[in-house]
Parts: sequence; C-alpha cells; structure tokens
Amino acid sequence: MGISLLEPIELCLEELDDASDAEPYLRCVAVAGGSPGLCFSPAGDVLWRLNESALAEIWVSRDGRLMLFRKSPQGQVSLTRVERHLELPLGKPVIVLGGDEISVAGRRFRVHVHGTTAEVKPPERLKLRRARNLAVAAALAFGALTADCKPSSKGGTTGRSARDAGAEVRTAPAIEVRSHPPAPERLHKHEPKPSSRKHDPFPIEGF
Repeated sequence: MGISLLEPIELCLEELDDASDAEPYLRCVAVAGGSPGLCFSPAGDVLWRLNESALAEIWVSRDGRLMLFRKSPQGQVSLTRVERHLELPLGKPVIVLGGDEISVAGRRFRVHVHGTTAEVKPPERLKLRRARNLAVAAALAFGALTADCKPSSKGGTTGRSARDAGAEVRTAPAIEVRSHPPAPERLHKHEPKPSSRKHDPFPIEGF
C-alpha cells in the first residue's frame, strides 16, 4: 500500500485524578494508525511503542482525525464529551476532539489537541505546576502552555459556568464510532518499517 502521508498530531494528556504533586500534563504525539506509537497499558499507564500488549491506542486516521482505539476486551475504555458518554466497543476506532475526557482502566485524562507536527517523539511530562498558579496569559508569555492547553479543574469541567456548560451540551458533536481499524501496513511517513529498526519501548514511569 505504500507509506502514509499523514502528519502526526501533537496533543497533551492531562491526568484528572492524580492527587499527588506530580505534574499532570504529558505532551504526546499521535502517529498514523498501524504504526507503533501512543498507547495505554491495561493499568492505564501511558506508553510509547508498546502496542502489542496495550489496552488502547491513540492514532491518526487516514483522513487526519485523532482516534481512540480499544484493542483488548480486558479492562474499561470510555470517552466523555460534555454530557455524552461512550463505552468504547472492541476493535472500532472513535474520533477524539479537543476537550474530550478519556478513561482507561479507571484513569481519566483530558485531551488538549495542538495540531500537526513534523517531530515524532516519546511522551514527555510538562513542568507546569508553578505556571498553573499564574494567569494563563502569563503562562503563555513564558511559552509554558499552548493556547489549547489551559488548566482544568481536577475531576470536573474546565471552569465554565453552568449556563455556558448547558449551551455546550446542546451543541457538542455526537461521538462518532467508525467500523474498521487501520491496515497495519500503512505506516507514518516519518517512521521506518518495523523490520528496519530496533524495538524502542518508552514506558512513562509513574504515570
């Protein structure tokens, strides 16, 4: 089939339930479906290129959409969009939008989508604890946050009023489930074929 021309998508995963002092944001890159990349362990840990044993994956579809894909029947994977909620079916990718909340094995993450990127790299934790105590504008001025990565209220919505949240419920797009996973031979244009490189696992410790 050849090499996919899809651009990777940069995003942040914000852990919503961590009560420790650990930084909650992970900057990640999703690559084309069928390539080893961003995934979750059966315990909900964020992993890199350990897809064979993963419970779920995040990747880019052929039409450039960000997808959440449940690989294993073991464990819980769900997506929430305002007041819409879906338990992911096995083997059917679901479109993810910025602001969606995903839950993997009981661990909840807010998704912040930043757009396409030319650089494919493992997830990295952003050091924003101090920046979150400042105004968002000040954080942006220091380059610590992107425009789409504003701090969220732990365990809730992103600080909108009840009236605004109600308006968003009425306009929130339906959660779209697609029929087929990607063909495994469709690789990202920045990624060599698996047989031509060493396996490069990158689990994110303590997350």
